[in-house]
Amino acid sequence: MGDSDLFIAVGCNIGKHEDGVHLRLRFMEDSGQTRDIVINRRDIPPLLASLQQEIVAGSVVPIDRGSLRIGADFQAEGYQCKRKSDGSATLTVAISLPEQSRTVTLPIDLPPQDAKSLAEHLLGMTS
Repeated sequence: MGDSDLFIAVGCNIGKHEDGVHLRLRFMEDSGQTRDIVINRRDIPPLLASLQQEIVAGSVVPIDRGSLRIGADFQAEGYQCKRKSDGSATLTVAISLPEQSRTVTLPIDLPPQDAKSLAEHLLGMTS
């Protein structure tokens, strides 16, 4: 493959595959060309572990706080909640930022009372 055939991705979107077992990764090039890759969910942890080893120290770009302003376009892609032994929890939300062509994770630390209140609300125990 010559350099002229090289696809250099400048962005990536993650979507669900029809079968629910795989994810579809759509990579975009500056030219607007896209390439899709379908990957089994069970293969994601080893892939991430390999990619993390390739991250250059100090290269992670922080969230542009202006991109999270009221009225800005963003979409929650997923979340994870981990309860701690003291009753507090960390809610981590994956947020797609279309203006930046990337998805970021936003960890939110919840004190015990807020964690309890959120759980009750989500379970329909409060209004």
